[in-house]
Amino acid sequence: MKLNRNLLALALVFVMFFSFSGLLQKQKEVDVAFQVNPQTVWAEKTDAKTLPYNMLPFPITSNFGNTLTERTPLPDNVTRTEIYNYISANPGLQFRAICSGLGLSIGVVQFHLALLQKAGLIDAIRKGKYKRFFAAGKFTLKQMETIAALRLSTVKNILKALLEGKRVSHHELAGQLRISSQGLTWQMNRLREAGIIQETRSGLNVTYTIGKTHVPLVTQAMMLLD
Repeated sequence: MKLNRNLLALALVFVMFFSFSGLLQKQKEVDVAFQVNPQTVWAEKTDAKTLPYNMLPFPITSNFGNTLTERTPLPDNVTRTEIYNYISANPGLQFRAICSGLGLSIGVVQFHLALLQKAGLIDAIRKGKYKRFFAAGKFTLKQMETIAALRLSTVKNILKALLEGKRVSHHELAGQLRISSQGLTWQMNRLREAGIIQETRSGLNVTYTIGKTHVPLVTQAMMLLD
């Protein structure tokens, strides 16, 4: 009787051992098949209120100049495709405008933008304190700079007035746009440094025109953004 009990106990030990080994093997197979990047999960769940933009992972860097052969195809992803299509349809948007336009959190947009840039599908240029984003391969650097400038409403109104009037004096332009002379001077200095406008002085009188090489660029960009 005692021998039978010992044999039964030994049999139970073997059954438990092999069952535990089988469970471990299955867990390993699941881990390999469904590897999860903790940063991916973190970024997807991060809300705009949880962390400031400059503390998020995957810092954004420009891939401007990448050739088509350097661009890596990305796996299908609904959110990533939505972000790419939104930028493609609205070139020159800055980061926060993309977040608010799509109703997505900072963490999610940050994560997917980084992947799109790494794959060479998105270009970015910095204008002032903002980065502005474009679908890669659609615009030259000059076109991107012109579109980025026109994303500012005051600059857009200035260039629109110059397109219509060809040559406009500083005084007339300030009155037409209802901005101060100092404010207009600041804006025109930036546009002149970018090569978009030309300034002519005659005594105290200052007039502005759009540079000849930039007239078609400004016209095309204006039509694109209207």
